[in-house]
Formats: sequence, structure tokens, C-alpha cells
Amino acid sequence: MTTEAIRAAALDVFLDRGYANATVAEVAARAGVTEPAVRERFADTAALLEAVLGPGFDDIEELLDGGHLTPDEFLERYLDLSLADRKALTLTMVQSGITTAHPTLGPRVRPLAGRMLAALGATDDEASRVRTWAVLAAIESTIAFQPDIPAAAMRPPLLAAARAALHSAD
Repeated sequence: MTTEAIRAAALDVFLDRGYANATVAEVAARAGVTEPAVRERFADTAALLEAVLGPGFDDIEELLDGGHLTPDEFLERYLDLSLADRKALTLTMVQSGITTAHPTLGPRVRPLAGRMLAALGATDDEASRVRTWAVLAAIESTIAFQPDIPAAAMRPPLLAAARAALHSAD
């Protein structure tokens, strides 16, 4: 069984049972491997959570580091990243706080959020910050809480709504 299969099993266990209730043994059973086989790659559930959510953080950081994007370009690319990793995004939405409390993911959350707001054109103005947070929240909550809508059907209206919100005070 591959590391990716263990990661996928961990994501499913975290979604089904909750991160706090998940065990390495349960992840191993879901992945069809022994617990020692999982522990060879991941010491504990915290390491599994990092394996599940870390790549999404990395993708966003890479997007932000990739050069200057307009707010609309960043919005569209962020939406696509979010749609591509719906289950991981759902985990962060339905179990809020698991990332901020995590020893390696937690320190990344606030700086990453600040960079995302800046990429969307937020300024120090309160209304600007509220508007850009609302754009991110609309994307994330829609993707997480509408799992029955296929990504291809969700993308056009969600992108239009997010763009409208982003430019609502322009």
C-alpha cells in the first residue's frame, strides 16, 4: 500500500470519525495495511493530518509565491485548487480549529491567510478585509457543504458570485 493510499484512508477516517477520535490503527484498517506499516511512514495522527492537509497549504503558498497575480487571477486559481482537494477543504471546515492547533500546520495558518487576503486586494480598511474574508468563506463553505454538486457544475456560478463579492465596493 502506498503512502498516498494511507493519506486517503486518513482523510476518510478524519472525516467520518473526527480527527480527535481517529487512531492510527483505524487508518491502517481503512487502508488495508498493518498499523506498523502506517507508523513506518507516519508516527501518529498529527503526522497523518499534516500529510492530509500540508499539500494544500503548499499548493496555496506556491500559488502566492509564483509571481504577481491580479486579485481575479488569484481568486480563480484558488477556487480551482479548492475544488481539486474538496475533501481536505471539507475537513478544515467541519472540524475548525484542527489546523490552528496542529504543531506544524498551526503556525502556517495566520500568515497564509494574511497573504491570501493581500492577494485578493485587501487593505487595512475594515470593509476591505471583511469583503475579502467573505469571498474566501463563500468559496470554502460552498465547496465543503455542497458535496453533491459536481465541481464542473459548481465552478461557474461560484466563481461569478465570488467575483461579484470581491468587486462589490469597487
